[in-house]
Amino acid sequence: GFPARKARLPSAVIIQMNQRTTIILFVALAVLGGIAYYLNTNPEAAGITPTPTVGDSERLWDVASGTGEVKAFSVIDNVNNVTFTAEHLVGDTFKIYAPRAGEADQQKLNDAYLTMGALYVNRTITETTDLTDFGLLKPDYTIVATTVEGRTLMANVGKKTPTGSGYYVLRSGESNAVVVSSYGLDLLLALPMNPPFATPAPAATLETLPGLPLIGTPGTP
Repeated sequence: GFPARKARLPSAVIIQMNQRTTIILFVALAVLGGIAYYLNTNPEAAGITPTPTVGDSERLWDVASGTGEVKAFSVIDNVNNVTFTAEHLVGDTFKIYAPRAGEADQQKLNDAYLTMGALYVNRTITETTDLTDFGLLKPDYTIVATTVEGRTLMANVGKKTPTGSGYYVLRSGESNAVVVSSYGLDLLLALPMNPPFATPAPAATLETLPGLPLIGTPGTP
């Protein structure tokens, strides 16, 4: 007998299948492209530590000892509408002026002061200048500092990165957001709601003053 002839699909069916395949491939590429863009913008979400590039190890602000060091600084909590302001006085002491004037816990405020000059940029986001997703159009916090020489430094602090390891920050006069580690910023951002006032010494009483008899002790007048 004759060999069996293979059934052929109609041309219209083949064309329709090719069109469906093309559409599926296009959608898949679009999805992969979106994922790649997100991970490139937010490498922390994939557990990836960004490879340092030029500028990645720069300080958020160029402040150092001498004329460049910070003289006074404010941390503004825009969510709770509270401002913290402190000044570095002669003799390495600190004074708090807001949210109310008062004596500072010198050690705690010194830690915060040193943190101002130890904020480093982990990453500069150059893929987009759209600041909406970073929470920088309506920032939660604003940090303002003045140096001994009279320079004013300012930065807005937006959302945390997906892993919570950093904050999106925008320095005054710049269009690209940067990522700054939350380790140092958390200390500064807590100042408005938890200002480090000095703990007043407990008032002396007759019972605690040395050399005086305790009130109510038998044999005392």
